Amino acid sequence: MKYYQQFDSSDCGPACLAMIESHFGKSLNIAKVRLIANTSLDGTNLLGLKKASNYYGLNAKIVKGEQQSINKYLFTPFIAHIKNQNCNQNHYVVIKKISKNNIYIWNPDSQVKKIHISYKAFFDLWSGYAIFLEPDVTFSKSKNENLLLKFLPILLPHKEILFFSFLSSLLLLLFGITISFYYKYLFDEIIYSKSTFSLNSLSLGIIFVTIVQCIVNAIRSVLLSHFSYKTDLQLNFSYLSHILKLPLSFFGVRKSGEILSRLGDLEKIKHTFSTAVISGVMDFIMFLITGPILFTINNKLFIISFFSVLIVSFISIFFAKIYRNYYDKTMSQKADVNSYLYESLNGMSTIKALDAEEIVYDEYEKKKMTEINTSWTLNKYGITQNVISGLINGISSTLIYWIGFSVILDGKMSLGILITFTSLLTYFTGPFYRLINIQNSIQESLIAAKRVGEILELECEKQKNKQYLKPDSIKGHIVFKNVFFSYTNHNFLYNSLNLEIKSGESVAFVGASGCGKTTLVKLLLKFYEINKGLILFDENNINDIDPSFLRSKIGYVPQEIFFFSGTIRENISLHHPDATFDEIIKACKKANINDFINNLPNRYDTILGEHGYGLSGGERQRLALARAFLGNPSLIILDEATSNLDVVNEMEIFEIINKLHEEQITVILITHRLSTVKKCDKIYVMKNGQIIENGSHEQLVQKDGLYKQMWLESK
Repeated sequence: MKYYQQFDSSDCGPACLAMIESHFGKSLNIAKVRLIANTSLDGTNLLGLKKASNYYGLNAKIVKGEQQSINKYLFTPFIAHIKNQNCNQNHYVVIKKISKNNIYIWNPDSQVKKIHISYKAFFDLWSGYAIFLEPDVTFSKSKNENLLLKFLPILLPHKEILFFSFLSSLLLLLFGITISFYYKYLFDEIIYSKSTFSLNSLSLGIIFVTIVQCIVNAIRSVLLSHFSYKTDLQLNFSYLSHILKLPLSFFGVRKSGEILSRLGDLEKIKHTFSTAVISGVMDFIMFLITGPILFTINNKLFIISFFSVLIVSFISIFFAKIYRNYYDKTMSQKADVNSYLYESLNGMSTIKALDAEEIVYDEYEKKKMTEINTSWTLNKYGITQNVISGLINGISSTLIYWIGFSVILDGKMSLGILITFTSLLTYFTGPFYRLINIQNSIQESLIAAKRVGEILELECEKQKNKQYLKPDSIKGHIVFKNVFFSYTNHNFLYNSLNLEIKSGESVAFVGASGCGKTTLVKLLLKFYEINKGLILFDENNINDIDPSFLRSKIGYVPQEIFFFSGTIRENISLHHPDATFDEIIKACKKANINDFINNLPNRYDTILGEHGYGLSGGERQRLALARAFLGNPSLIILDEATSNLDVVNEMEIFEIINKLHEEQITVILITHRLSTVKKCDKIYVMKNGQIIENGSHEQLVQKDGLYKQMWLESK
């Protein structure tokens, strides 16, 4: 069974399932398991794990057991649900083995990992729930692929650069060997012959070789820098491009800092390819070439050198496993620190209002110190390894000179040969040490590749091989037929939901918070897929319509309006970058914001602050409406768009919306403020994900239902 570490606190369930699957011979992508199991920021529930288990070919049986049911005869491994000691939250672990006195646990938490505890200690943590898994007839094994190899295609477009880099490296090696043999000829021939001509000629030749060596080295450095630059762009662009194509559900269960931390992982992957791989191949060639030469010069000195290198390599291999464990921890902790810092900066107004600066600082300090302490421990191991390796290298060098000069005194070797040997030795030991030490970079890159690869392997919102529809027009006729939907694997939010919105209608959905109003919008925008049922747009199945095309035909104003740091023109034309200036002005006039913009110093080229800071609520709302109007959508959706506006601004916004009705544009209004829905053609009243009433305002106030109660309370 392979150990899997959770990337954050909500990953424990998928990580445990990955461990169990590896026991049966299948390798899983934890990020994909999260999506299948509907993992949220709070974690994964038991039903979610069961669903993911079934998807991957395992029968899952959830049991509620008593303490006396835990014994050494139980089938292992299985997943147990416990209380996590580190964060005081619900947690999953794998029970690897049960003996007479101990329970052996594989904990996905990197701070715990593999432990064994007594029965009593386990019972103090165990919730009583466990999941037993076994393969079903659909189960198939899969190989545990090296994710780093999946990044190799980035090398292919740069074959010429790599070829000339290797060629220049070979020339540098040849020059180095030539200069080494210069010392032999200098000490063994020229000094004894006292030939000034030979000395001058040879030295001028070596100076020429040195100049050429410097030029070739400069060319090689430029080539490698160019390769590094190209791979950096390719990796970053590929990652961001893939991230933008993932479904919204991915972002709902991932912290922003965690996603951004993968950019740092890309740097490690780039370093491995641009430096470690190229240098590694050249070092291996140097090792193969210089080894036989050294052995030919003096086999005794070569054996001393080889054994010292061998000892250092064993030391490096010993430390490699330690490094890998700590690289795992540091990457996870850095992601946690980045996420917390990102959230704190975004919530600064709330932090200030609550006078919580010290609390936030203390929490950040605690997280950062944990990361620093782990990094310091890693550095201490590195220092220890370097000290031991340095000691062995020092002793080896002393032995070489000791034995070498002893042989010279016996008249069996010349001084020139010894100096040539020691000069060439750096081309043997250096590459060997780098080949061994390159493992640290590769270990770090393997972990980085795993973290990035788990994201890159996730399926994009658009399925690659599916032919999507792009209807000539979308009129806004919408039908929900027996729609079932759930964010998690518990209760359905929508349980056989049915409704129809006719083209050109203005429709409102009202109800208390959490009743399912906003979810309806997310389904219409294809942010989420329904579990069962059918959603039709003008008689076309929404699953068959191209998501990008559909959204381009919908003007959407969310409750939380987002503006980028840029000009007003850029923010309005965000989803229609090819829109003409006249089209932008027309949309702004329609949203009644053109006069305000023209009164600004730079008009449409005015820079908006980050998130649109500096604008009032009404101004932000009108700009968002202008953005929604651009492109002449046939459907306008406003999700609690006026919830933060005063009465005057709210009425001005809805005067704009009422004009849309005259243009036969379908309008969907999500709100809990009933004063804005009186003029709608139809009002749907929702409660617990179900439509309990519908009709016009006049019809609903005549009924003795929830709408009338809400209307009376709002007056």
